[in-house]
Amino acid sequence: MEAEDEKPNERDLLCGWRSFRPKVLQKLNTPKWFLVFLTIYSFMQGMIATGLTAAGLTSLEKRFKLSSKQSGMIIAANDVSALLLIIFISYFGGHRNKARWLGIGALVTSLGCLLFALPHLLVGKYTPLEIQRTGLGDTCLFNTTGTPSGVEKCTEAKGYTAWKYMLVFVGAKLLLGAGTTPLFTLGPAYIDENVSPKVAPMYLGVWFTATFFGPGIGYVAGGSLLNVWVDLIQPPGVDLTPDDPRWIGAWWLGYFFGGLLLLCTSIALLGYPKEMPGARERRMNAIREGLLPARDEHIQGRLKDILPATKAILTNRTFMFNTCAFCCTTLIATGLGPFVSKFIQSQFGKSSSTAGILSGIVIIPGTAGGIFLGSYLIKRVDVRKSCKIAAKYCFIFQFIGTWAVLTFLIPGCKTTLLAGISHPYPFNNRTLSEIDISAPCNSLCHCSGRDYDPVCGVDKVSYFSPCHAGCTVQVKDKEKMKKTNLLSIEKNYVNCRCIPSPETSVPYGSAKQGTCDRDCKNLIPFLFGAVVLLIFNFMNATPNKTVVLRCVPDNQRTYALGLQWLFLCMFGSMPGPVVFGAFIDKTCILWEETCSGRGSCLEYNNELLSYLLVAAGLFFQILSAALYFGSWFFCKSIDSTPAVPDVDHPSTPQLQHRLSPPQTPVPGFVFRQEKQTADQQADPEQEALAQAGPDSRSSSPVPGIARYSIDDDSVCLSFKTAGDESERRFLPQSESSI
Repeated sequence: MEAEDEKPNERDLLCGWRSFRPKVLQKLNTPKWFLVFLTIYSFMQGMIATGLTAAGLTSLEKRFKLSSKQSGMIIAANDVSALLLIIFISYFGGHRNKARWLGIGALVTSLGCLLFALPHLLVGKYTPLEIQRTGLGDTCLFNTTGTPSGVEKCTEAKGYTAWKYMLVFVGAKLLLGAGTTPLFTLGPAYIDENVSPKVAPMYLGVWFTATFFGPGIGYVAGGSLLNVWVDLIQPPGVDLTPDDPRWIGAWWLGYFFGGLLLLCTSIALLGYPKEMPGARERRMNAIREGLLPARDEHIQGRLKDILPATKAILTNRTFMFNTCAFCCTTLIATGLGPFVSKFIQSQFGKSSSTAGILSGIVIIPGTAGGIFLGSYLIKRVDVRKSCKIAAKYCFIFQFIGTWAVLTFLIPGCKTTLLAGISHPYPFNNRTLSEIDISAPCNSLCHCSGRDYDPVCGVDKVSYFSPCHAGCTVQVKDKEKMKKTNLLSIEKNYVNCRCIPSPETSVPYGSAKQGTCDRDCKNLIPFLFGAVVLLIFNFMNATPNKTVVLRCVPDNQRTYALGLQWLFLCMFGSMPGPVVFGAFIDKTCILWEETCSGRGSCLEYNNELLSYLLVAAGLFFQILSAALYFGSWFFCKSIDSTPAVPDVDHPSTPQLQHRLSPPQTPVPGFVFRQEKQTADQQADPEQEALAQAGPDSRSSSPVPGIARYSIDDDSVCLSFKTAGDESERRFLPQSESSI
């Protein structure tokens, strides 16, 4: 590492851009200010890529006729680019200016945000289907001759997307993933190498809190933006509310303004130096004191060193068990997280905007509380034991959090009783195994199967539309029609041929707009259980990163984080949304029909949805807990490497047994010489077995003997290995290391 070992030029440690490095900017050249800008970057990417996307997912599916699996594929595209770039960025970026790579990442992320909002401009203004309907009204135009009373034309809402818009979304997500890649690899490594090891957990905790606080704010902000009409102003004759199923909110606004803020943040990050003043000396002292693992001098950041570095990390059992466990929890978080808002809508009967806000209310205290508690516990741990204790915490928190998944079994709304789908038509002898929204009672109505406008009959059964309920007459309130727009009026229908009448004097029943009451309940218990689930799962955030940073050599930390991120993308965040999206689609009982085929899901089987999510969640949570136990089992604390002899009590047991080799082989060993007091008696000679390398360039542990003797003036150390013997003498200091 010749390039890295050279002392940097004093100007290279200044904050600025190329030759522009004014003195006023140097006030920002501190770890705390860097943490501020990194926090904004991390917060915004979490808010946009996770929170806004998940909150606006239902509106996006309605607007562009997407299924849950298709929207899951858009979300998963975020990790495809990360998968391709992670090795390159983590390895080469780890040996270069990490701050500059982070600034480029923020810039690319901002471009991805702006591109994701682009389809809104290309697609045109949105007009609800009812305004465009031709020929047929929403009632049954009963025709006893069987001749259609009108000619139905296939019309979609204006701006219905084609496959090209899907490509734009995927391309934007690819940019978002590429821009995020350096954040989770180079970001924590840059913080870790510029602050003291004792305070690093708190810095990482603040960063993690911002990272996972972002999605919570994104849910709240996204839910609030969904109360705004997608085109900001509704078209003439339309006055819908967010509770109307035809409402589509302004899902794109957050991406636009978030992209602009990230653009400003990238400029600030690009001005930071490769290392901050005093960081190198602080880190070398920590390594000499045994607070951090030593560097692996065989790895020098060259292309030919990739394979040895990769082999060393992949054969590190602590790292591999920890990473596999994290993959399982990531698969659940990225798979279930984007669909939480949809789950609340279906399971508890809330609008898309309300569901987004409720999701944020759950995520903010859950993630922030969990990360704060995890960081606080790690900060109180002895640095030399932080690796093993952090691995232990990961297992305990994961095991407890596993059972919180049962929260999704809390009953909410009953599945909608939809005639012909989940409930038979009253005047139909066919069984439910023959799912069909058409029946003899509406066969001569010639109803459209594309316009979902549910009504609730007096029999407490919902129908696909007034036409499918056989309603021939709409009751109009003329006074109300004068005061308000057509689409905002709650409509009532009579003479519905498919609905039995409760009165014998009237042959057919009546209906009103909307689905019937589904007996929704238990929203508060569900939200409380979700907070508990998030707290225990996110308590692992800082311990997990602590294990990775402490179980590998110092100069392989960035590459280890990159490899972990590679595994997370490949086996966690990339398949997660697709797998859970497919699970959710399996519970759909009613699909939207469009001119080009099947669209988004309109109604779900709530009971089956809960069971599937709990089964998948429990499986991956239990597997994650088992893998965390393996990481704890194989982890060795730094203090299990050659210990520091206690010269005050030279007969202590630590000098009497063979010391176990370090988890990652490191040449030589460390002695700490405490300051001698005047009344100390110098022992003439003490002997300890240790792992010593015959050559400072060798990383293979070699058995040998170390002897030391202490007199009034100096300390003499002699090293003896096979065929080699050396001796060093130095003056005692308050704390010295060799």
